Amino acid sequence: ISVTITNGIANILPQDVDNGSYDAFDIASLALSDSSFDCSDIGENTVTLTVTDNNGNVAAADATVTVVGAVPGTPVIKVTRNDNTYTGGDANTIFLGYGAQKLRLIATNSADTGITYTWTPAANLSNANIANPEFSPTVAGTYIYNATATNSYGCTAS
Repeated sequence: ISVTITNGIANILPQDVDNGSYDAFDIASLALSDSSFDCSDIGENTVTLTVTDNNGNVAAADATVTVVGAVPGTPVIKVTRNDNTYTGGDANTIFLGYGAQKLRLIATNSADTGITYTWTPAANLSNANIANPEFSPTVAGTYIYNATATNSYGCTAS
């Protein structure tokens, strides 16, 4: 069978891979070795269906589950200035009280469309849920941010 990842996961039931198991004394249970898949399982996966009859007899067979989805490419982050006042420092340094007091962080992902972004931590950002927030520090320090790209399947890359 094929299942499509939605919100980062896909689930199946034993009945989804059962191809007509039967027993003269009826089936007591069907069980799968794996019924939940995520973005790391994209492609073909082998699962084992175990069938138990009412007398406790057990039989098992393998089935292939094809998980459909995609993992977005790792976001590329670029920093731009909104003020080009010469400060003598590099372009990614803000000198509090002199020159640009904001930098724009821009995350892009060329491998996929429909990408949403979240930034962590959110402190000092104009909006941590857009591709291009402005960074405005209030105290001196080193600030490190991580951008996470999420695609329409709910798969992520950071």
